[in-house]
Amino acid sequence: GPVPFFIADAAAKRTGKGKLIDLGGLIAHGQEPDSGGYHADNEEEVEKVITTKLSSGRPIVHFDNVDKPFGNSHLERLATSRVFAWRVLGTNREGSARNLTVWCASGNNFTVCGDMGPRALFFRLVSPLVDPSARTNFTIPNLRQWVLDHRVTLIRAALTILRYGYQNPPSTGRALGSF
Repeated sequence: GPVPFFIADAAAKRTGKGKLIDLGGLIAHGQEPDSGGYHADNEEEVEKVITTKLSSGRPIVHFDNVDKPFGNSHLERLATSRVFAWRVLGTNREGSARNLTVWCASGNNFTVCGDMGPRALFFRLVSPLVDPSARTNFTIPNLRQWVLDHRVTLIRAALTILRYGYQNPPSTGRALGSF
């Protein structure tokens, strides 16, 4: 079914938002997600990016460095639609694709507009450093390679967490919005 947008936010640049999304892609698919810009001031361009990515079958797409309010009718529809339909440019034909893609976005002091808020899961990274890019004391020096080397174990752990959630639903028993 539909999957909410995953939005990584931080107060400062170089906190690790993109790296976290990349690592999620490595765990899930063995490759980093496709990364690209977000043209907030041009809905047509946003629709073109969406239809191109859906048509190419990308498993994960990441709108990186979003610096304007995030959201429009295409993104809202995308977050809650099993099939995304559009008018093929220059024709009266309709194109469509099953929405099997996980959509992510990241930015500093991220804001959403329209009805994107309930269609997204936010996580905020907080660095104890004034300048996160100055950090040098990493526990795992080559995290990307470590994730690839331990991918099976990480997938097993993720599935264990999902299984626990499925076997122990929240006491309210309600779904989260449209999901």
